[in-house]
Amino acid sequence: SIYKDQKGKAVKSFMDDQKDLCQFIQSHLHVTNADAEKSYRILRFCDELSLMLCQQDIPTNSRKIQLEPLPGIEENFIHLDENGILRLDHWCFESSEFTLSGEYYRTKKLSYTSDAELIAELKLGNPLFTHYKFKK
Repeated sequence: SIYKDQKGKAVKSFMDDQKDLCQFIQSHLHVTNADAEKSYRILRFCDELSLMLCQQDIPTNSRKIQLEPLPGIEENFIHLDENGILRLDHWCFESSEFTLSGEYYRTKKLSYTSDAELIAELKLGNPLFTHYKFKK
């Protein structure tokens, strides 16, 4: 938990409320702590992988980058092979290969003063596309 080492009544009250809420949700959904932890690890893996792809932070030169571990896997590394295919040390997908596609825009500036300003510029642009091939 992010706030577990924080002090103060407000933080303690917040943490107690969160703990109670988690227990209520788990009870209502009939989910054990172990199942919740497994689901959270999968979420973190997917989040980290999607962030890496969105930021185009793909390892190059067969360099491996460690991803969040999945349930039952201590370590999992991803790398780009010599053919431009993304590979995981521990394959976790049903299909032996697949391609992810993403849409993105190039902007003229690095920062914007408002959401409206950014949205106005995006409406003028044409989307660009990228593809990531994964293979076992």
